[in-house]
Amino acid sequence: NQRATDDVARISGAIERDNPRDFVYMVLTFDQRRRAAAGGTVFDAYKSLLGCWALLRKRIVRTWGKMSYVAVVEQHRSGWPHLNVLIRSPRLAEECRTETRVTRKGNVYTVTGWQRLRSRWLRAHAVASGFGPITYMEPMKDPAAMAGYLVKLAGQLSGEAAKISQVPVRAPRHFRRLRSSRGFLPPLPKDDTITGRL
Repeated sequence: NQRATDDVARISGAIERDNPRDFVYMVLTFDQRRRAAAGGTVFDAYKSLLGCWALLRKRIVRTWGKMSYVAVVEQHRSGWPHLNVLIRSPRLAEECRTETRVTRKGNVYTVTGWQRLRSRWLRAHAVASGFGPITYMEPMKDPAAMAGYLVKLAGQLSGEAAKISQVPVRAPRHFRRLRSSRGFLPPLPKDDTITGRL
């Protein structure tokens, strides 16, 4: 639909005006077994998703400073939601690109920053914020990688994705699956020749 097309154009514009190396891609999930054992439902997960993200966002800002983001909610085959987030944070992105050498049992391994941050920092803080321990994070490597993300996003927003099960059909009514920080996305394009739609 037209709104989906407009949203994709807005996201593209927001990314193109910044340095591609400043972006980090993150996926956040819920611990379905633990929540279900505590009596939680899919509906509860959707209701708590924004609160969980707000808590984690504060932790990211406290650690790496100011950030902006655009997030898309998807649905797993089980019906539970997960959050895909594209974050603009120069300090976090730089940390994700560092490499460290780790010695284990006499062997030396090279560990990239995003692997280390994902297994240590992100997992712990995601769980503390209400998400589950299964997370993903990596820096956006180049504009082509961003374009790939946007193609995937475009299909999801317009309902044309092949994996239609990821559309959050079990979300509460009026639930917005696309969200962003204030001012990150340019305003919706306005056509003064159109006064309404049929």
